[in-house]
Amino acid sequence: MRHTATSLLKTAGVGEAIAMGIIGHNSKAISRHYTHVSSDTKRATLAKLPTVG
Repeated sequence: MRHTATSLLKTAGVGEAIAMGIIGHNSKAISRHYTHVSSDTKRATLAKLPTVG
């Protein structure tokens, strides 16, 4: 459940400090370990970048 909760919080745009406080992580390294970003979220984020060229 920690992986899911952490990932959902981060995907929702919750800041790292807030997510860590909610989940109970003591370090950024542990928080990053529990964060899994979906391919759809990555694609949606990349689509927000401006076109270069």
